Amino acid sequence: MATVLYITAHPGDAKSSFSLSVGQRFVEAYREANPNDEVVHLDPYKMNVPQLDGEIFGAWGKLSEGVPFDRLSESEQAKVGRLGELVDQFVAADKYMFVNPVWNYGFPPVLKAYIDAVCVVGKTFKYEAGVGPRGLLGDKKAAHIQASGSVLSNGA
Repeated sequence: MATVLYITAHPGDAKSSFSLSVGQRFVEAYREANPNDEVVHLDPYKMNVPQLDGEIFGAWGKLSEGVPFDRLSESEQAKVGRLGELVDQFVAADKYMFVNPVWNYGFPPVLKAYIDAVCVVGKTFKYEAGVGPRGLLGDKKAAHIQASGSVLSNGA
């Protein structure tokens, strides 16, 4: 049995979103083909995903200097603890499905916040001298579904 994180980043619903409707059909087909897999739906719009801010960077700095976690402020503990939960959940998953709309030729900022939360040195990647960042998640698979209700280019 595999655990699949189905991460949707859209404030609407499948009735009003091309990407969510395609994502929903993909998940239905996936579940039919993989009935023993667990699909966990995550919606960053409805989750507590702390934004990386000065307080978090300050708390990480304190921790790297040896300050115990319980000596951080209550707010720092809440934010850093939540980020730890998110990255641990991400690392523990076997597969990932990302679904989002095209916004300004990109993706919603809430998805960027989630990606920032789970991209952690030593957990999901590491730096190698002369090479740069290297992934630590092995050969885990990911799918990305992104759609737009508008025409984004001319031609075929």
